[in-house]
Amino acid sequence: MIVEPAAPRERHTRLLRWLHWLSAVLVVAASVLAEIREFIPRGVPVRAALMQWHMATGLALLALYLPRVAARLLGNAPAAPPEAFAGARQLERLLHGLIYGVLLVQPLLGLAAAQAAGRTITLPLVSAIVPALPGIGGAWEGALENAHSLLGRLFYGLIALHVGAALWHHLVRRDATLRRML
Repeated sequence: MIVEPAAPRERHTRLLRWLHWLSAVLVVAASVLAEIREFIPRGVPVRAALMQWHMATGLALLALYLPRVAARLLGNAPAAPPEAFAGARQLERLLHGLIYGVLLVQPLLGLAAAQAAGRTITLPLVSAIVPALPGIGGAWEGALENAHSLLGRLFYGLIALHVGAALWHHLVRRDATLRRML
């Protein structure tokens, strides 16, 4: 019995679209929480609460990572618009690969940095404590926090490229690229 490959879809699967937009909301929330925290003096309880929520959103992103990768790999992605210029597909793959890489590494760096600093990570609403990672000591605190912060700034640039490309396709090229994820 010969199985024919499924025809390309016009849009990404419903699951992948939900995971994409939920991840986008969580990235925005984590970023806003981290940035607002910087305006609040150390020692003020609301600063600690913002940090706990920031870490919880990062852990939620990490929890979505494997389902998101699986949905992307198994979802029979829609074909690129035929009018896309040569190399556009390679640029799209590179950008998505970088974004997926950051979505995996960034929460892990944040978790390691928090634990190296001796912070207990308590999940809001359920009061569950995240177990400590073995072998993470205070000597790593500064390096891990710097790496987490730098990667976060680089992630802002990747997101700007991603959003800019989607809007360029939608508003300038007027192709179906953005509609595939809506």
